Amino acid sequence: MAKKKAKGFLKFSNFIAAALAILAVLTIFLPAVKVDGSENLSYTGLQVAFGYSESAAGVTVQIFDFSTLSFLAYLLPVIGVVLSLLNRKGTSSLFSFLSAGCYVAGAVFMFLTAGSIVFSESIPGAAASLLKYVLTPWSIIGGIVLCLSGLISLANVFLK
Repeated sequence: MAKKKAKGFLKFSNFIAAALAILAVLTIFLPAVKVDGSENLSYTGLQVAFGYSESAAGVTVQIFDFSTLSFLAYLLPVIGVVLSLLNRKGTSSLFSFLSAGCYVAGAVFMFLTAGSIVFSESIPGAAASLLKYVLTPWSIIGGIVLCLSGLISLANVFLK
């Protein structure tokens, strides 16, 4: 009976893992990091990954530059989703293992988002180091959901 339930779960596990990973990737539009001690000063995953500039009084200042690690935090789960959907019948252990690796690596990079911010050269290093950036709850939830997606994908490898 338990083996029959496991087979039923494995039938839909790729889709469940892919759906959870898509939800985690959508956190790119939510606040990813905030300045420690400030409730109002936060930046989205898009701003941290692709760069961000602010303008005031006609002067534009580049705050963040492109961050490869932050970009990979959102790209690797998308690659994992593609691999999961290519393995829609759950017959390939290799695709399941690779998609789990993409999900877990994306989760690790998502947890490292606050430390992987690339400050622009227009901001002096001393001024940038005065601010301490911390993860928002949305980044933590996204990372946990990606870990869960990785575990579900690994279920296809080990529960066959």
